Amino acid sequence: MRVSRMALGLTLGILWGCALGIIGILHVLVPPYGEQFFEFMASVYPGITGSGSLLDILLGVLYGLVDGFLGGWLIAWLYNGLAQRLAKQ
Repeated sequence: MRVSRMALGLTLGILWGCALGIIGILHVLVPPYGEQFFEFMASVYPGITGSGSLLDILLGVLYGLVDGFLGGWLIAWLYNGLAQRLAKQ
């Protein structure tokens, strides 16, 4: 059984992008919430300052979409390759 690289990439990209967006919105509404998470994201993703500004939230969502998509695509690619090799044995 093959896994669609595009479908898994889009799924993980949307989920990770939404997660970063929701945490960002909650941080704006309840400032202590997610503060350390934002500081960590600022150290991982260039351009995010960790302040919880609208720009930080938008960049986080964008980075989440791209990062999640690439991660999902690579996971599906690796799974398909390993499943194909193991099926031959």
